[in-house]
Amino acid sequence: MAYVLPISFLEPMTQPTASFEGIIFLFIQFLALRAIFGVISGKLSSKLIENLNLDFKGLYGVLLVTLAILTFAVSELIGANGFLSVFIAGFIVGNAKVPHQSTDITFFEGLA
Repeated sequence: MAYVLPISFLEPMTQPTASFEGIIFLFIQFLALRAIFGVISGKLSSKLIENLNLDFKGLYGVLLVTLAILTFAVSELIGANGFLSVFIAGFIVGNAKVPHQSTDITFFEGLA
């Protein structure tokens, strides 16, 4: 949101052919595409973690970091910003019933 408003004000100044509808589409693309991709990524990540059986409990935290980076990268590739996508995906995965959740919390507390 912090960069959507400056872009919406600067777009008509830098490109005189920019229309109000184009700015509205840009705003909807930024918000909706990020949110939709975050929800999809969060649901898929939580299903993957629930169904995956790793040998070591500590690898679940590494898997979560990898899934967050993958969510960010794919979200950027499709034209959305990855920050909101990762936030929403993390919110969904954090509220899901995943195995070894206490180990994951300890892992992320160590990163902080």
